[in-house]
Amino acid sequence: MDANKNDGRIKTAIDNSLSYMHLSEARIQIILSEAKGEKPMKRKLSLVLVLVIVIMLVSVAALAAVLLWEDKAKEIKDIEMAQGYYAEWQSGDKINLVRILVEMGLIEKSGDVDELLDGKLSDKDAHSVADTLLVNLTGSRIENVSLVEITETLWGSVYTWTEEQAAWWQQNIYLREFDSIPLDREIYLVPDETAIPRQQAIDTAKQALLDAFELPGDYFDTANVTTAFFTTHEDTSIHYWEVILRIDGTPDYPNEISYCTLVDSKTGEITQNKTLGIPTPAERVAMRDYVPSSSYDAFETALEEMQDKYEPLPVDRLYKQFEYWTLEDKAEFSKNIVPLINEAVEQGDAEEIGYYWLAPASFVYGVPSADAITQDDAKEIADKAILDKFGISADILGLYQNVRVYYDITSPDTPLWKFLYGTLGVDSYDALPKNQQPILYKVEINAYTSDIVACYEMIRGTQFQSLDTYKTMY
Repeated sequence: MDANKNDGRIKTAIDNSLSYMHLSEARIQIILSEAKGEKPMKRKLSLVLVLVIVIMLVSVAALAAVLLWEDKAKEIKDIEMAQGYYAEWQSGDKINLVRILVEMGLIEKSGDVDELLDGKLSDKDAHSVADTLLVNLTGSRIENVSLVEITETLWGSVYTWTEEQAAWWQQNIYLREFDSIPLDREIYLVPDETAIPRQQAIDTAKQALLDAFELPGDYFDTANVTTAFFTTHEDTSIHYWEVILRIDGTPDYPNEISYCTLVDSKTGEITQNKTLGIPTPAERVAMRDYVPSSSYDAFETALEEMQDKYEPLPVDRLYKQFEYWTLEDKAEFSKNIVPLINEAVEQGDAEEIGYYWLAPASFVYGVPSADAITQDDAKEIADKAILDKFGISADILGLYQNVRVYYDITSPDTPLWKFLYGTLGVDSYDALPKNQQPILYKVEINAYTSDIVACYEMIRGTQFQSLDTYKTMY
């Protein structure tokens, strides 16, 4: 066998065994020379045996590096939570990070690095040297350097992390900052013995897409494949393989084409999840080929006319959304647009209309009569109800800006003032108690008697699971 070719194969095997651990060219050549008997050894070893030993040693080093990084990543996350992204850190914390990265072989020692780690640089120079090292390592602008960016130099792009890496990150890093995983987000898991193999899930997803879109059999042969393994709050007994196939663009269509498909990990069957907005391939084709009815067109035209009334206002685009319309316009919605929605639903357009409009169409809105308490009085009652029931401070309640207001006359004899405290101010999230996800508060008040009809809280995300839960927003 050609010696140079054999050396190359061994070097490649060493490199591939741990892409993020550095083994110098010189050290590799020493190992190869010893294996071939070019340097004195007590006992000459075969190239194959040396290769096995090297891979074992590197694998042990790999495990040690993983454990070291998983331990240090938690410390780095604590610093981020206290000081912000890397650029805002104190010089001492930056130096400690560089020391960790040097120990892992991600940053090579040099004169500047030695002076930095030995504390021989001024505070200004320490910042400068450390910043340069991190920018060179991550390839990012200094203001974007973060724990995620650094971890990607070890594990690769976050979109290609293994199932084990994604689950570890969510459980140990994400939940270090937040007290729970949002109800409309994936809960990443490590596949267990009940799960079909990853490759089987990929093959199943490919075949389903080929069949649904009537594609040639080799269409996905060169696709970039990424997978995830997760469950959801909705039903933790169902575990999903998520298979994403990406096709590079062509001269005729330069944009990348991405196909996302879910496979039930226990049954091996194609499935969907409405909360996450991931349909089956067959459903995607149906949506592609969908032709709206004339009733839907009428609904869309009437809706655009109503929304256009808000465009001249010098306010955020959110004010075009239904929840920020005036009480008068919401009443007009019930009177003139809801009948169009009902007609469109009868024509099979419910999916296209979506929960966002079907939910408010379930109620009848109006304007308060002279017998009703005023909106300001009702708002004071709602504020007090939240403070009394949930024990939050007035300062925290004051962070909720643009409280959504509805006057519900679905039951004409008992009209309701409804208030949804669901939108925090842009700069308000940092003022929340540590680790608390934003809470939505809903209060309903009898407009004639001032009695509290309902007062409850929701974690953001719960309202998106179904039409019934979506209605809690209105």
